[in-house]
Amino acid sequence: FFLSERPREDAWLIPLLPLMPVFTFCTRIWSAFAILWEMTGRGHLDSSMAPWWVLKKSKF
Repeated sequence: FFLSERPREDAWLIPLLPLMPVFTFCTRIWSAFAILWEMTGRGHLDSSMAPWWVLKKSKF
């Protein structure tokens, strides 16, 4: 029983369903690493898209 409009085209995706938990776990780990890098590594200063007051180098 498919909920898709194109069940024949989507049937080849069924073998990939067991990989979804692995993918979501890897995505969560990658997101946690990215958040920690923004908090500790000052990664936002490497971007030219940041506003000038963020990019300004100062003591504080």
